[in-house]
Amino acid sequence: MGHSFEAATYLQVYFAMPYPTSPTGAPRPRRAQPFKNKGKGLGMKIADLSNVTRIFRGSLSAEEQDALYKEVLLMTLSRATDSDSNVKACEVATVQKILKKVTGEDFSEVDIRVAAGSEIYQSAPLEKYLARVVHQLNTQQRITTLQALAEVIRSDTTINSPEIRFFNSVAGALALTPAQIIGLTPD
Repeated sequence: MGHSFEAATYLQVYFAMPYPTSPTGAPRPRRAQPFKNKGKGLGMKIADLSNVTRIFRGSLSAEEQDALYKEVLLMTLSRATDSDSNVKACEVATVQKILKKVTGEDFSEVDIRVAAGSEIYQSAPLEKYLARVVHQLNTQQRITTLQALAEVIRSDTTINSPEIRFFNSVAGALALTPAQIIGLTPD
């Protein structure tokens, strides 16, 4: 089943939350409000503010953690297609294949391109989002995300410096050790 992914829903809600007051005590102006997600995108209501606060309190249900993992995969892999400012069809196809294999769901080329080019990355880098949600993902989910990212980067047969920088920043944000990245785990 395809999805109508309108933009980085979770990020738009999280980063649209206003600060309560300025250093002088005056109310800060509200930031632009995100669009309303009426169950679209990933097939779940992740734009609900109660879900955002649960993420940071650490009380996600198994279903919510699975939804977060799918979103992390979609956002990370989609963004990887644009990390060198040159989105190639083979990279998008690789993202589609990985998302289908890992999540069991189909994502259109449009879904991936919209997620890759989302304006949210201008005000809130993907790495900042990952650093905030990393503790809600288990080690295997983080490793799988990084392995999938490497597969996307390798898919166009040319690896360049921006892609390597992106990979390294995502690895750091996912709090993975070099041993975990190359697959060395205790028995």
